[in-house]
Amino acid sequence: MQTAPDRAAGRPHRTGRPRLKTVLPAGAFAALAVIGGAAYFMDRADGRSDRAAVDAYVRDLNNGDVTRLNTDIYPGNPGAAQTIINEAHRPWSITSISVVHEFGPDYGVAELWGTAAGTSLHVRLPLLRHDGTWYVAQTSPQPTTGDPSAATAQP
Repeated sequence: MQTAPDRAAGRPHRTGRPRLKTVLPAGAFAALAVIGGAAYFMDRADGRSDRAAVDAYVRDLNNGDVTRLNTDIYPGNPGAAQTIINEAHRPWSITSISVVHEFGPDYGVAELWGTAAGTSLHVRLPLLRHDGTWYVAQTSPQPTTGDPSAATAQP
């Protein structure tokens, strides 16, 4: 409760309750942040984000599930899933995943670190969003060690 000396000193009245003017804008901002964050991570019609597409790819690869892996990779590569399963060193045990969108909102690259069949693994998977659905746009597994790509090889 405000006393006479407080009024005389020009101090504001304080009752211990938050003021309505400051509570409502903060609450509205928090609600918008939650809604916006959910919309960012739910790019697929079924609510699966680009990261979830990578997680599904790794899970289905490790399980050797050709049918499910075909739904994880970009459509139009009917034999790719079987080739990937046949050539990949499995199982993949992933310790870290990073997804970066450098070429617009519909293209990305996922970098995965971990182990595959007991050896160190570092893989870059291209990602593509088509009709609101994220896919791994890869037709065969990448090497986990050794061979430099054409872009980095010395002549």
